Amino acid sequence: MNAELSDDDEGKAVVNSNQRIGTTTDIAGDTAYVDPNWNDVPEGVFDQLDWDRSDDQYTIPESAISGVKDDEVLLRDELS
Repeated sequence: MNAELSDDDEGKAVVNSNQRIGTTTDIAGDTAYVDPNWNDVPEGVFDQLDWDRSDDQYTIPESAISGVKDDEVLLRDELS
């Protein structure tokens, strides 16, 4: 089961395997827009999210999110 995003999730840390990889900048429907911490994004996550450093926007679909906490958006373990 996927987590549901809400506008309250804007500004939260995006966490993968206990590593902060970015911050949500906006939530639009079932998509989180992210400002990545490039040095902390593992190649596997980078590839699975289909991110390209030349893009203007970086998104994470709800289907890639396992949960949302008070100050964190957690990615599914399979993305590690």
